[in-house]
Amino acid sequence: MAIGQHVAKAKAEKDQQEALAALAAQEQAADAAAEALEADESVAPMPVAEQMAPPGAPGVLTGLTFDQLKELFLAAQGSRITDTQIADIAANAAAKAKMPENKTSPQISVYSHPEGERDHPKAKLKCRMYFGSAPIESQTCTPTEIDSLNRLTPGAYRVTKTDGARTVVDVTGQVNANRQIERLWIVIPKDDENKNGYGPNLSYLADQCVDENRVQMVGV
Repeated sequence: MAIGQHVAKAKAEKDQQEALAALAAQEQAADAAAEALEADESVAPMPVAEQMAPPGAPGVLTGLTFDQLKELFLAAQGSRITDTQIADIAANAAAKAKMPENKTSPQISVYSHPEGERDHPKAKLKCRMYFGSAPIESQTCTPTEIDSLNRLTPGAYRVTKTDGARTVVDVTGQVNANRQIERLWIVIPKDDENKNGYGPNLSYLADQCVDENRVQMVGV
C-alpha cells in the first residue's frame, strides 16, 4: 500500500473515531438533560434518537438503542447514502426490534401439538400431580397425557401392566377448603418387584383408572 493510501486510511479512521466520540457526547448530554428534567413532569425531554434524526425524516429513529444508532451512523459514514435511505434503515431496525424471534417461533416440541404452542396451546394439569413422590409437570407431558391425567379421580383401580400382570393402583387426592381437588398422587404397590411395567407413558396407566376398573374397598 502506498504511503499516501496509509495516510488517507489513518485520517479516515481518526475522523470516524472523532465522529463516534461526538455521538457518545451527545448521548451523555441527553442523559444529563433527562436527569435534570426528571423532577419536572410538565417538561418531557426529547429522545436522543429524535435529536439525531436526519432532515426530512423526523421521529424515524425513535426507540433505537445507542448501539443501533452507532451502527447506522457508521453505515452513513462509509457510503454516500441519502437521508431517505437512512430513514428506511432506521424504520426496518425499529420494526425488527418490536418483533423478536421468540414471539414468532411456533414452539414445536415432542411435548406440544403438531402446530406448536403458539398456534395450538396445550391444556394444563387440573391440579398438582405426582407419580409416587415425583412431581408431574405440564411442560414435560404431551397433550394426550394431560388429557388422560385430567380425567383422574381418587380411588383404587385394577390395572394391567405391560407384562400382562394385574395389580391395584391407588389414586389419592387432597382437597382444599372448598372441597376442590388440589393434589393427586398415583401410588403403585410398595411390594411390586417390577415398578417399571406401568406403560411407555402416563396415558397408558391413567386411561385404565376409570370407573369400570374401580376396586370396591372391603369393609367400607
